[in-house]
Amino acid sequence: MPKVEVLVAALGCVNGMDLYRRMKIETDAVIANQCGENSHFEYDAGGKCLKVISAMDRGVGKNRNLAIIHSTGDILVFADDDIVYKKGYARIIGEAFESLPKADAIVFNINDLNPRTKRADIITRIRKINITCALKYGIVQVAVRRSALLKANVWFSLLFGGGAPYCAGEDTLFIRQMLRAGLNIYTHPSVIADAPQETSTWFTGHNEAYFHDRGALLAALFPKMSLLFSIIYAFRYQDRTDEYTPWQIWRFLRRGIWSFKRGERFVP
Repeated sequence: MPKVEVLVAALGCVNGMDLYRRMKIETDAVIANQCGENSHFEYDAGGKCLKVISAMDRGVGKNRNLAIIHSTGDILVFADDDIVYKKGYARIIGEAFESLPKADAIVFNINDLNPRTKRADIITRIRKINITCALKYGIVQVAVRRSALLKANVWFSLLFGGGAPYCAGEDTLFIRQMLRAGLNIYTHPSVIADAPQETSTWFTGHNEAYFHDRGALLAALFPKMSLLFSIIYAFRYQDRTDEYTPWQIWRFLRRGIWSFKRGERFVP
């Protein structure tokens, strides 16, 4: 059975062991903690190894990359610090990879306990995914073979996500990079964790800033087709807000596209 390791992106974690227990982690884990100090501690968590790597840097991409650097497991599972894992999740993940030997990464179900953000895209079967359906999944659903990830040289963007120049999208870009690198990604209907998602560190509503940063994400995802996709998304986003027309949304998206292409926010 492959060794599963959980990589937690935390902000201001005071006690790593408390967080480890609260998340009900049963395996080795790396907590990449962004706080006011630089430190590295290792703990014995009931026979499992817990590493707490604290850094003064900001940005969720930097945090997740830091966790990858300090990882040693065969299978890496990405987590936020509000995730609560199901009992036996390591066995579920390990058996899934054993049953799918060609899989470099597997996307599992996460129970979203917040009715306002409840996931509509519940995985019901095993299948290989491509870029058209991969963008609807979050990184906390993903488990990946460490060897495949390092061989493909895939890392999280430093420009997108909480604490970065553009508010969100680092997980989408990460999955996109894995596919571009030729990694085989499959879905699996098993549930591995609950996600309360009571608050968001970046979402403040479907406002101009939100659509601007979505435009930047389109430019990063689809460099040659971003303007076309901005027209499509302007109408898709229309039902999320009563404040803006599709024309206004498209203008915000377009500004974000040109902002990214000019490199206007590339210095955090």
